[in-house]
Amino acid sequence: VTLRPVQKHPDVLRIPANPLNPSEYFLVENRPRLEGPFDAPRQVTYFDNFNQREVTTVIGGLPGSGVLIYHVDERRSSNDDRGHLLVAVEEAGQGEIDPVTGRISGSNLLLPFGHPQANRGDAGDPFGNKNKTFTQRTVPTSINYDGFDSGVRITDITAPPMVDANLDKNMSPDPATNHVVKEDNANATLSVRIASIIGAVFAPTASTAPAIQARLLSLAREPLSGITATVEGTEFTFFDVGAGEYLIEITANNFVPQLVPVKVTEGATILRAFLSPQLSNVQLKTGWNMISFPIDFQGRRISDVFGMTDLRSFGWNGEVYVANPVVEAGKGYWIYVTDPARMRIVLPGVASSSDLDQPIQIKRGWNLIGNPFPRAITWDPATIQIQLANGDKIPLSVAQDRGIASDFGWVYRPDLNDYQRLRRGDPVPMYQGFWYYSNVEGNIIVFPAPRTPAG
Repeated sequence: VTLRPVQKHPDVLRIPANPLNPSEYFLVENRPRLEGPFDAPRQVTYFDNFNQREVTTVIGGLPGSGVLIYHVDERRSSNDDRGHLLVAVEEAGQGEIDPVTGRISGSNLLLPFGHPQANRGDAGDPFGNKNKTFTQRTVPTSINYDGFDSGVRITDITAPPMVDANLDKNMSPDPATNHVVKEDNANATLSVRIASIIGAVFAPTASTAPAIQARLLSLAREPLSGITATVEGTEFTFFDVGAGEYLIEITANNFVPQLVPVKVTEGATILRAFLSPQLSNVQLKTGWNMISFPIDFQGRRISDVFGMTDLRSFGWNGEVYVANPVVEAGKGYWIYVTDPARMRIVLPGVASSSDLDQPIQIKRGWNLIGNPFPRAITWDPATIQIQLANGDKIPLSVAQDRGIASDFGWVYRPDLNDYQRLRRGDPVPMYQGFWYYSNVEGNIIVFPAPRTPAG
């Protein structure tokens, strides 16, 4: 197939993308950079909601030449849903790093104005330059919005002014708890053993153990009267505890206050508590930081978590940014830090278990998620799974090969004011948030806990 410049010739290919939905298709055109007013740049001024300031910039003009591929779905009425657009540009440079600037050259068009990597187009968007292939196995992918192979294969794309390409369109398209439960007893003894800090077990008399305090609360978070307790090292024992459900509030200097749910029925109930270090002790820098929380704060907002009503923060709901969002464990957030030392989590929450798999709900398109565990982990696409709508679970490495979802993410580096690709074997610190792209809705089963072989 040969395509002439679309500015002068009506050479546009329309290729069906979904045999069950005629209104979904790809448009392919040759868009070289030509002289004339259409390609001339112009200056605009807009208000940057992300950074809360007015910005003047230059837009317009074609930064590059090549084949543009549009993904159209007329079932949508607008481009408001960033995960499922009416018209999406398939960015040829998605995931590539510009060798000169070191910046990501693709996936920028899906990001809103003010996002650190947002733009109105760059030289990496057209095909036929570095990226000459568009299939079900490439990034971007020709997978349709229903998550199936569209059968579209465009290969050997040449550079402008005249564009040639080969076109092939084939239409065949464990439950666990953190407490011991026994039969009823009106007055049980509750023994609380603080056995782990940041995943490292320590002895009650270890010099590394912080000064820990614990108290028993009702589910309404009210202190209980008539409860006696003894403390030995990091082991707390509460006596004369009636049968029922409680919260144990645990505090320690330089650690996040924790709430540990516990059910008391008979005898001694022993549990472990995982204490997370304060966020300010980990990786915060002055400016915008992308973070996540391994803690469930039970419906509270970021301003409540830090006790800072003036804190600038944003979450991403799959379509737009949301200011001062409700915190969910495993989701990612932006916060603007003026003084890292001031950023202390003051609100007690329930820490995620380091022993259980952690599912994170994702939408089609870009997702802002993060490390859901109270410890650092390693990015491993062979063990991280995506759970599809039908319940099937497959590793991200397989999902990438099938064009279902990515096997990598993008971490924002505040020290560089830029993104870094999250690859196999890279560490993901506690509290680290990152961008992740999927072609389908489902759940990411993040960093499954090691299984004990049967027998």
